[in-house]
Amino acid sequence: MTQGKKHNRADYINAALTVIAREGAEKLSMRKVASQLNVSAMAIYKHFSNKDELISASLDTFIAKSSVYPQNEDINWQDWLRHTADRMFTALHGEISWLPVFGSIKRGPLAQEVLTHFVKKLTASGFSEQQACDGYFAIIHTVIGAASIQSSLGRYANDEDNERESSHRHQFTNSIEFVILALEQNRTELIQPLN
Repeated sequence: MTQGKKHNRADYINAALTVIAREGAEKLSMRKVASQLNVSAMAIYKHFSNKDELISASLDTFIAKSSVYPQNEDINWQDWLRHTADRMFTALHGEISWLPVFGSIKRGPLAQEVLTHFVKKLTASGFSEQQACDGYFAIIHTVIGAASIQSSLGRYANDEDNERESSHRHQFTNSIEFVILALEQNRTELIQPLN
């Protein structure tokens, strides 16, 4: 490796995002990020203690670039949720390489802030914290599932499949409406967990 520019935390995150976009998050390694910047892998450890910390920081950057919140925060919770879910889906569908590691990544500050913001929006609309958390995870599961299916449809794209992809997008929108309807129906009663 050559001695050159001293890289900062953002440089390593951007290099990691490049590797993730090219090869997938599950194939990210400190060595690949270092190679992207033409530095030794040890240089990264000045900024990140391990690969998981780098992936978490990269996911936060991905979330920040996705702009999931509506510009107008004063809209009703249903439209806010529709917008947020659609932006999450659009971002994830555009960067499908994140899918294999969801569930195994430690949430970073921005990912945690999305959950907190979601819960705040719903509790301000009369939901209990538990209902708001359940709603958040219902949306996340719907988004991840829909993005996974959409991605698999895209692998075999032809004209007929483009119609199917459009139909799938419509099904995703309907699924979000079902989540909204379920939330509305359960707004005043606590959902009992299944045992």
